[in-house]
Amino acid sequence: MNAPPVVTVQGKGLKIDGEDRRGKGEQIKRGVYPFWVSLNDPFYLLKSEYCWDSNIPIEVAPELRAGTRFKSGCIGVHNGQVTAWIARYENNELRMTKDFEQYYPEFAQNIMTFGPNILDIYALGPNGQYYARWLDGSWYCKGSSLFIEAIRYIYDIGHTVIAISFGYGESYFISYQSPNGAIRRKWAFHGNYPMLSKFLTDRKNLSLTTSVYAVTLDPQHSTDYLLVFNDGQSNIPQHETNCSNKNARDAVKRWWVTTEARRKAAQA
Repeated sequence: MNAPPVVTVQGKGLKIDGEDRRGKGEQIKRGVYPFWVSLNDPFYLLKSEYCWDSNIPIEVAPELRAGTRFKSGCIGVHNGQVTAWIARYENNELRMTKDFEQYYPEFAQNIMTFGPNILDIYALGPNGQYYARWLDGSWYCKGSSLFIEAIRYIYDIGHTVIAISFGYGESYFISYQSPNGAIRRKWAFHGNYPMLSKFLTDRKNLSLTTSVYAVTLDPQHSTDYLLVFNDGQSNIPQHETNCSNKNARDAVKRWWVTTEARRKAAQA
């Protein structure tokens, strides 16, 4: 698979290569993300409001094995090994693998420039692609020209990204929110993720009521994904998934069963 062409842009009127490229860049409050998911075969990271699960190696994320809960996290994988890992824990501490900069140099530099404390939402993709937004409104991303166009459009109309994933090749999925709270979505799969494409296409009539809370496209497979959404009818979170790895598939099932059981118990 050839690496996609990539473009790097940033918001809030900051400079790149002498060119001033501007986004909306308004200051925001830290987001609350009850769901956060990441599949990158053979690894998984699953978080809901009620429970979490992960098989990230202990040498990569000892905090997880010590039982520390995370708020958000992303995995970079190459040849079956974790090459990059970034996560924010419940104490708001942001942790990364020591060689994170080797695989995501621009993102690492941005973290050094703006500091880790105000990094809000982020995503890692293959071939150095990433998206990051800070609480001061600054945003940076590296991806295909189509992805960059989608991000610019979202900010130009004054909306905010709330969930994002890079997938196989140049695939991506973005969930974004309007100022009035309505959640919309944009995606480009380029023939990949056929089951997810059909799922979304079949529900186009629900586009104004279906809200995507969390999404992950497995960049190792052109078929695997996990979507957490609300169809706007039952007002109860649901999930849709396809996963080739049996261990990850079983983990998603256990995680969701536990989440639902604890949600019902909390509401009883």
